[in-house]
Amino acid sequence: MTMNDEELFEHLQELVAELPAMQEKGAVLARARAAAEVAKRAHYYEGQQNELNGILSEMAEHERQRAIAIEQGDREREEAQRALILTCGTQRGIRKGAADAAKRELDQALSDGGFASCEEARAVRLSEPDLASLSAEIEAYQADYAETLAACERIEAAEAASADAEGVEEA
Repeated sequence: MTMNDEELFEHLQELVAELPAMQEKGAVLARARAAAEVAKRAHYYEGQQNELNGILSEMAEHERQRAIAIEQGDREREEAQRALILTCGTQRGIRKGAADAAKRELDQALSDGGFASCEEARAVRLSEPDLASLSAEIEAYQADYAETLAACERIEAAEAASADAEGVEEA
């Protein structure tokens, strides 16, 4: 649809009137994206913690089995359990480092988003379709605003050039 000059300026006024509402929607979108990042980081951290807890459980079981082997005087089984405990200790150290790093990343995402907790972030999180819809709405508004403003500026520049040309002809 092609608009005449008057319609373009009216449309620009409509877009300017919509600006505060679109800014609010933009803030909602930014907060929802930050909440999605928190959710992603929280999920990763929980996974790291679960793996660490599994290793700790396995290590505790090997320690229990080693104690039984010592009690029974089974040196071979005691040594096998000791080796497994050492292996779990190495895995624990690696997984603990990964869990600590994941926790720092989660804390940073919370801070960046201005959230006090994961629960607060969950409260403002949008579904993927809603996030995509809001993003598309804002992008469409921005594109319409930019195109309309540019067209109005071209009209004003052409009118100014025409007025300058008339002024030169009169002189």
